[in-house]
Amino acid sequence: MENKTVTEGQVSSAPASEVIVPETKKKISPWVWAIGGCLLIVFLFMIAMGALGWWGYKAAKKELRKQTPTMEEFKQKLERAAEESDDIDKKTKRFHESLPNEEALPKSD
Repeated sequence: MENKTVTEGQVSSAPASEVIVPETKKKISPWVWAIGGCLLIVFLFMIAMGALGWWGYKAAKKELRKQTPTMEEFKQKLERAAEESDDIDKKTKRFHESLPNEEALPKSD
């Protein structure tokens, strides 16, 4: 390379291959961080609610399996109660039919 003398007022520039461009990092807007943080919180909340729902479903299913024999017993008792109620209705009807008519009773003045 030749050395050229630089006179006053001239700017010496390095050859294009020797120019060093400083790297500048682009700053990320605070709004991007805020929105990203909010979305992360919402996402984590959705995962937590899904897990809670899944756990609740499993617990309810397990409890329902425990209660199944009890429900069968309850249905049998309900059927027995319905039969007893029908018997009581029949007895009540027979009792009302066995009562004398109002017209047959003596009048009190």
